[in-house]
Amino acid sequence: MTSNTEKQEKLRLVHGAIKKKFKGKKIVFGQGPLNATVALVCDAPDKDEHADGALGNGKYAKPIADLLKSAGIDLRQVYHTAAIKYHAPNHKFLTPKEVKSCSNFLKEELKIIEPKLVITLGANALRGVGLRLPIDNARGRLLNLGAYHLLATYHPSQAETDPFAKKLAETDILKAKELPSGVSEV
Repeated sequence: MTSNTEKQEKLRLVHGAIKKKFKGKKIVFGQGPLNATVALVCDAPDKDEHADGALGNGKYAKPIADLLKSAGIDLRQVYHTAAIKYHAPNHKFLTPKEVKSCSNFLKEELKIIEPKLVITLGANALRGVGLRLPIDNARGRLLNLGAYHLLATYHPSQAETDPFAKKLAETDILKAKELPSGVSEV
C-alpha cells in the first residue's frame, strides 16, 4: 500500500499534467481522504463547485450525501472526483471526446487513491472510468474490475427529473452493502 505522502506527490504530478493540458480552464481536482476505500465519480463540476474550486458542495451535494448515507457510507470518508475536471458552461452536454480527454487522468487518480469501491454517477462518469456500456446496462450491478469494484447509477440530475430513476438510484446504491466481506468497510 502506498503512503499518503507518496499519493500526494503522485496526485501533484497528475494535477500538473491536467493544468498543462487544459490551460485557460479552471480545474477542479478530486478531494477527500487519500486512503479512502470508496471513490465517488461524478460527471463534471457544477457552477457552484467550479466557483468554489471544490467538489461536493454544489446543487447535488445533499442528494448525493443522502444516497450514500442510505448505503451506510460516510461521505467524509469518500474520495470525490469528476470525469471532467472543469465546468461545462450552461450545463452543456459533454461529448465523448471531452470525456475521453480527461479519462486517463481520472484512471490515474483512481489508481493512486486505490479505492475498493468506485461509484459512478451518470453515463459520463461511467465512460470516464473506461466502461463503454450504456448506463442502463451497467447501473445497479456490482462489477469487479480487478483493482476495484464498480457500482454505476444515475446522476442526481436525472433522478431529480425522473422519479423512477431516483428510485432506481436509491436501490442501486444499496448494492454497496453486497461487497464481499473484507473488500471494504463502507
